Amino acid sequence: ATAGPRPDDRRVQVWDAAAGRVRAVAEFPARVNALAASPDGRTLAVGTSELGRGADGGVTLIDPDTGRRTAQLPTRRAGVTALA
Repeated sequence: ATAGPRPDDRRVQVWDAAAGRVRAVAEFPARVNALAASPDGRTLAVGTSELGRGADGGVTLIDPDTGRRTAQLPTRRAGVTALA
C-alpha cells in the first residue's frame, strides 16, 4: 500500500504487486501519515492527522481488498505519525 504521492495527500492506494495495478483506493478527511498491515494481510491500519489545523487524527482500519473501512479508532488532540 502507498500513501501519497504528495506529502499532504489524503488517500491510500493498495497495489496488486503481481499484476502491477491498483487494487483499491481509500480516501480520508485528513492527511495520511502512517500505514501498517496486519500479519495476515487482511487489515491495513491508516494513521491520519491534521496537526496545526485544529483537527484530531485517528487510526482507520480498512480491508485492503476493497478499501472499505472496517473500524475507526479516534485519538485525542494528537495526530498519528507512526504505526507498527
